[in-house]
Amino acid sequence: MQQWRSPRRLMVAGLAALLLAGCVKQDPPGVGIQKLAADIVFGVKPATDTPPPNLEPGLAGQGDATTYVPDGSTGDEEPPAPGDGDFSGPARPKRGVPRLPLSPPKATCPPAALTAFPAKEAGQTVEGLPTEGQYRWKRAGTQTVANLPGVKLPVSGFEQRLVRNIVKVSETEYTFETVQPELGGTITTISTFKVKIGAVSKTVTPPVQPDLTHPTAPVPLPVQVPGTQPALPKPPVPESVSVGDPERGISLLKLQRVDAAGNSSELNFSPAVLYLPLEVVPGEEFNSVGIDPRSGSVLQNKAKVVKRERVDACGEVVDGWAVESTQTFSGSGQTAPPRTYRYIIAPQLGGIIISEEIHTTNAEGNSDVTLSLGQLKPAPLPAQSQPEPKK
Repeated sequence: MQQWRSPRRLMVAGLAALLLAGCVKQDPPGVGIQKLAADIVFGVKPATDTPPPNLEPGLAGQGDATTYVPDGSTGDEEPPAPGDGDFSGPARPKRGVPRLPLSPPKATCPPAALTAFPAKEAGQTVEGLPTEGQYRWKRAGTQTVANLPGVKLPVSGFEQRLVRNIVKVSETEYTFETVQPELGGTITTISTFKVKIGAVSKTVTPPVQPDLTHPTAPVPLPVQVPGTQPALPKPPVPESVSVGDPERGISLLKLQRVDAAGNSSELNFSPAVLYLPLEVVPGEEFNSVGIDPRSGSVLQNKAKVVKRERVDACGEVVDGWAVESTQTFSGSGQTAPPRTYRYIIAPQLGGIIISEEIHTTNAEGNSDVTLSLGQLKPAPLPAQSQPEPKK
């Protein structure tokens, strides 16, 4: 009798376990890609109807990035130790900084019509101030990681960015902050930009090197049989370059990185790193270098203004100036690999960036991503995200 009851009890226990397992949603199997976290979305269902352009934020979508925004309150903070201002270095804790999780909207993102045009064309200088608020941004591209060689992981979905803390320094100068999440983690980047109008700026053309194939002195030329030797290449025509005030336009003044626990590190560049000279001249080349005096970190932006380009902000077309650059960062005794950075700035929107195309290669993997504005009219700032005015 005891031998019969024991198997029966085991069978009943097994059925109960199966029923309970059917009620529990298991987590997807992990593959050890911690750095990609919620930034990787493997598919979005297309909308059946064509919705209106995205003007208001919606609910967060599964897998979309979350921006952890510090409320900007000025709590007691120990000065960061030398070297922690590096993009990937450790950070000292910042005390008393509440974190505000800011999720992106899950509204649909329809493409702009083929006949759509921007409401205002990008001019050669800034017009007005940026509009504060929450902006939805689109993510697209691929990433690879070291433990999955040869596998390209798609990057898609949305993220939420803020434009805030606009400070007018003078009639010709102001600053503003942008807040955005970094790819592959819970780090939030706060960038402070300076806009300077009417600064000393001059476009010059470097002197042309002598053409050695056409000497000016009466030097006897050797007799050559036509067609037996290839023609010598001509020296390239030099591009125009920009000189003058190192902050003569839209520049990156400060870069702060904050994690979800409130730990922070920052770099203050002196001079600010120029991103777009004003007034804008297509084809102009410039080389800007900013140094953080505290840590000795250096950011170099070697760039060229290309042309006007348009961004599809989920049905609304926005015009801007495209800049192609190579950025190099060094600090704390190490130098990061150069990254190819192509960005578009809209002067008619106060000088904010509306698109970023980033290509990086390092020991952890490769990134080929494009981030672009997906919401032209922003939603109001969260109540706790605006920095308190200084007393």
